[in-house]
Amino acid sequence: MIFDFHAHTRQQDGANSAREMVEAAIEKGLAIFGISEHSPRLPEFRYADDLPGVVRGAKNWAGFLAEIDSLKIEFADRIEILKGCEMDWLGEQNLEWARKFLADGDFDYSIGSVHFLGKWGFDYEKDWKNGFQNFANIEEIYRAYFLEYSKMVRSGLFDIAGHLDLIKKFNDKFPLPKNSDILEFARPALDALAESKMVLEISSAGLTKPCAEWYPSLAILRAAREKNIPITINSDAHSTARIAENFSAAKDFARSAGYSALTIFHSGGAREEIKI
Repeated sequence: MIFDFHAHTRQQDGANSAREMVEAAIEKGLAIFGISEHSPRLPEFRYADDLPGVVRGAKNWAGFLAEIDSLKIEFADRIEILKGCEMDWLGEQNLEWARKFLADGDFDYSIGSVHFLGKWGFDYEKDWKNGFQNFANIEEIYRAYFLEYSKMVRSGLFDIAGHLDLIKKFNDKFPLPKNSDILEFARPALDALAESKMVLEISSAGLTKPCAEWYPSLAILRAAREKNIPITINSDAHSTARIAENFSAAKDFARSAGYSALTIFHSGGAREEIKI
């Protein structure tokens, strides 16, 4: 079975429409395809390239969700389409806002991700110079990231843990010291995941980023296996070309960490375990 639960459209920062993504998923032979568009953020959480006064993805958000519902019906005889959401965790102070947003969207599942530490968004290289205004060194940034990630997990709001070690995205320019071990920083998030009902994604997207590595790393994935944290495989596709990208290799990667099964999702949030 081919599936992918992490994909984006031009509603936010993707290259293709929802329809184009669905049609490409069918061409690639997917049985299940989840469109998990980024939630429009609260306006005070911004990247350097965000246009003044514009919240990305907010325009016609309700219409976009209605389009996904319509596509689910139109293509029901060819593919199972799920309506997901990748939601930025914007801190415990915005917990109730996040809870209401997810409830109002009536999603089949949600992906929890951390792209902000406080008001600092670190998903783009040009934003990183701002991070060192608030942290003494790179170790502090990693420690703060995984602690925030653990808070996101413990909120109980989300189904899938998105790109667990995203903070390493630009480790070619901002590396940890050689005597530092990212696994030690990641332990609070792994402990939280082990106590949650969330599924950890193996994301092939990291292979195309400056870090050129799976999200999460093999060391972190092995630690997740030791804690019996369930996994799935996602692409974080922002274009039709990247849907289910490198999934055969991802299965091999999962096996190398000791996994023999994946968790997949169905309409209404139902889960199924399949062997790999």
